[in-house]
Amino acid sequence: MRKVYRVMLIIFGILSTIGGIGCSDEAKKHYNDGVAKADKGDHKSAIKDYDMAIKLKPDYASAYNNRGNAKAKLEQHFAAISDYDKAIELKPDYAKAYYNRGIAKRRLGQYASAISNYDKAIELKSDLGYAYLGRSTARYKLGRTLEAKRDFQTALKLAEQAGDERLKTSVDRALKLLSR
Repeated sequence: MRKVYRVMLIIFGILSTIGGIGCSDEAKKHYNDGVAKADKGDHKSAIKDYDMAIKLKPDYASAYNNRGNAKAKLEQHFAAISDYDKAIELKPDYAKAYYNRGIAKRRLGQYASAISNYDKAIELKSDLGYAYLGRSTARYKLGRTLEAKRDFQTALKLAEQAGDERLKTSVDRALKLLSR
């Protein structure tokens, strides 16, 4: 009986690893747990849940992206970039992963690379107002003030169209700083 039980555990483990019985449901559960923990600010625990989701479903692009976000919140920008890279490798049209990688690059002072990532995010999702805001900040840091102002204005327009007060407030604050 013990031998049969061990064999069943081994088979279940193999099937779970390759995406068989219960894998996607269990991976999704860990992913959702990670999202809930990240929303509460518990980024270390969220990373553990995203790790499990990825272990169960190695092609889970959203789990890589969100794990990158949790690492970025912990100021682990290089590790976050690695996760965004993997998310993009798995899903090349993942605008949010390009956007998030742009944020991490900008925080590391890699403004030209950040701009390239924001460009790609905007190419994939032209109404991503936060990408315009991020790109404007990177352009401003490089002394490209006119381009930065255009991006700020586009971000503001998109914020107003979407009714996104948080983005609108961020853009208004940035434009006031530019006006000085």
